[in-house]
Amino acid sequence: VRMGEMVEKNRVHLMRLLDRLIQCFYMSGDTRMPLTIFRSLNWTKKYGYCDFSSVAVATTGMMVTGILGDLRNGSEFGEKALVLQLRCRKPITEARTALCTNVFLFSWTKPTHSLLKPLLRGYDVGLETGDTESAMWAIYFYMEFNCVLGQSLDLLYADLVLYDKQMEDLDRVQALRISRLFREMVASLM
Repeated sequence: VRMGEMVEKNRVHLMRLLDRLIQCFYMSGDTRMPLTIFRSLNWTKKYGYCDFSSVAVATTGMMVTGILGDLRNGSEFGEKALVLQLRCRKPITEARTALCTNVFLFSWTKPTHSLLKPLLRGYDVGLETGDTESAMWAIYFYMEFNCVLGQSLDLLYADLVLYDKQMEDLDRVQALRISRLFREMVASLM
């Protein structure tokens, strides 16, 4: 990924607004979400990268994977998103980038055990930056992948209890609902 940094402050602010708009469109199921993602990607290509570019590239990769079924190219978008994330001045989108790339892109093309450390990093940086939504989803998928890899059910259950409490304290309702279902499944297997 060879490009310069986005220098125009107004453009960076607009990228931040597009990023928030993408999140709103996702939550509301609005069909304009892909158009907004492509606008962010287009501005990144045209004007350079900023702190919000890595998410635009990663979510484009998610569409390539999910809609077109092209796992290899989706994963390549993920790799490019991580390169852009390393260039960012602030880690404000690092947790979401880690979540998108490691759960929705690399899980198809890389060994599952290689995704654990980046998801833990996404959890940590999400808590540090206040992106608790991405942090809680990152830790949820970390536990789910550990289950797939054969972690002891006793240890997994203890982790789920701990992180469910944290999800509840942080009011991350959607992640908590899924995590509680997962915990019930683990309890029934025990």
